[in-house]
Amino acid sequence: MLARTGDVAVFLSGLRVHRNGVRFTVEVRTRTRLFENGDLTTAVHGQGRAALQLGVELSDGRRCAHDRRGVPDPTGPVLAPQSAGGSHHDAHLNLFLSPVPPPGNTRMFCAWPWFGIGDQVTLLPTDAILATAANVLELWPWEPPGRQREPVVARPETPDDSWFSSTRWPSMPC
Repeated sequence: MLARTGDVAVFLSGLRVHRNGVRFTVEVRTRTRLFENGDLTTAVHGQGRAALQLGVELSDGRRCAHDRRGVPDPTGPVLAPQSAGGSHHDAHLNLFLSPVPPPGNTRMFCAWPWFGIGDQVTLLPTDAILATAANVLELWPWEPPGRQREPVVARPETPDDSWFSSTRWPSMPC
């Protein structure tokens, strides 16, 4: 649990360790519909006065906050958004922390002044993250995206008596 009030709960629901960082899944649940114009995802992922604030402080003192602008500090750690979604009562946000945190406790900060939530600190023991990172299996080396023609999606082969045999399958890039 990162933060909680009578109407809002913010928590980590997942952590995925990569060779070059850690992906956190942050989730938010609300008891009631808190935003009349727009859904909860906008406040969790977006900018503005009602935005959820998330940050990390590594054991060596380096810090970073959820970078909504997409212009991270190249000299420090990065906490970059990867994806988000949700509705009026629940939302999730995937954040990628790079690099993998050094040994010691990583401190995760959460604040949501819009809902009266001041700075909340959660300690994340880094030992398990480092042990997992040491055992990450690289499937293949990263390569920059190349200029490739988009493949055309062809109609799948189906038996004549299948429901899908009479369904229109447009040919379009995937």
